[in-house]
Amino acid sequence: MSKPFSREALAAKMRHVLDAPAPAMPGAATPPRERPSILVVEDDTLVRLTTPEMLADLGHGALEAGA
Repeated sequence: MSKPFSREALAAKMRHVLDAPAPAMPGAATPPRERPSILVVEDDTLVRLTTPEMLADLGHGALEAGA
């Protein structure tokens, strides 16, 4: 996804990626469901501040890192 993009386009892409099932590892035990945490690394302040809010709305934790 190239810049510039709208907040709605970014949210739709994030939902698509986060809703996809994780690939199964052969022989690995199924871990308990935890709240996923995502590191948001972005130099654009507006994107860096709004993305964690969108992730929180989807039930994910987020940490921010600016460039």
